[in-house]
Amino acid sequence: MHQISSACSPFLKHNILPVLMSVMLLFPFTIVSADALLLDEAQQKNLGLVLEPVSLVTESVSQSFPANVIIPNSGQFSVHSPQEGIVMQLLKAVGDKVAEDEQVAVINCPDLINVQRDYLQAYGSLKQVETEWRRLKQLYAEGIVAERRYQEIVSQRELATNEYQALAQQLRLMGLTQAQLDTLRSSGQYSSELSLYSNTDGIVMQQQVTTGQRITAMDNVYMIADLSTLWLEVHVPLDLVSSIPISTRATVEGRNVSGVVTAVGREVHEIDQGVMVRVEVSRQTELLTPGEFVQVRFHQPISDSRYDVPQSAVVNLDGKTHIFAETKSGFKPIVVMVHSEQAGRAIIELSENDLNRIVVEGLAALKAAWNNR
Repeated sequence: MHQISSACSPFLKHNILPVLMSVMLLFPFTIVSADALLLDEAQQKNLGLVLEPVSLVTESVSQSFPANVIIPNSGQFSVHSPQEGIVMQLLKAVGDKVAEDEQVAVINCPDLINVQRDYLQAYGSLKQVETEWRRLKQLYAEGIVAERRYQEIVSQRELATNEYQALAQQLRLMGLTQAQLDTLRSSGQYSSELSLYSNTDGIVMQQQVTTGQRITAMDNVYMIADLSTLWLEVHVPLDLVSSIPISTRATVEGRNVSGVVTAVGREVHEIDQGVMVRVEVSRQTELLTPGEFVQVRFHQPISDSRYDVPQSAVVNLDGKTHIFAETKSGFKPIVVMVHSEQAGRAIIELSENDLNRIVVEGLAALKAAWNNR
């Protein structure tokens, strides 16, 4: 902001003021009204005036804050082996894309053989009992066999069914799909190979085993992430957190990425005394990389008339903050309120609504001309 005191410095007295007096003598200013100074193009040029259109601001933008890009908890998945075994084949590597239900690894699990054998035996026994049950059911309906004999086969059928279903469930828990169980029943061939599948569409973030490695049940093989939604964990100073409500829009500097605030933490971080503000991003997430640090700004809509102007356009006149605006009646100072200043720009508020252009250079000469009008 320009601060020009009423007591001119020696430099002003010996350099600027003589020039201004010459300009004023050569190009006398026309006073259209008590609050406006009319200048033609030649006078504006001699005063060194540069004008710029003003832009209405529809939202306030905060300073930038550091943020860490992370994967939401709901987007992180592990692929693990349900059984002890040896890693026979790894079909994906870090950075690969995977689809839901896509095969990603093969594990050799000897224990599968025993359970598959028991499963096929239970399946064969169930078929025999089913055949006998249907025969006795018909004979019982015709009154040929006693009820006690029929109830015995009903109990046997129930036991055989329970055993078969229990072994089928055990194989499912060991990693076999229903399609693999159907193939096992139809072929009758055992296999110790257990295929592991991705449980989501996503990207392989970590590979936690190597080929030939012995693993135990529930050991993680891959970590897979769904990157369609990402979080930005922003650290905001404690005294500014109250001005960032839920649903506030946020943007990432240097990226065409925006999101909304979904959570505000309640704990102050010891190192930077900041509070975590979580921003959820669900579009253009391919422009972000989990783990990187970015700069984030928060945007909030405003209802009053605010304008974005160069800081050089703001001057102090008669103890108040002004800008010089071009109006139909000439150039005149307008009282403004400065809301924020950053990177050479100022956000100002004023009561005038018909602004066109304002003076951004030559303010010292224009101010002197105004005072001598």
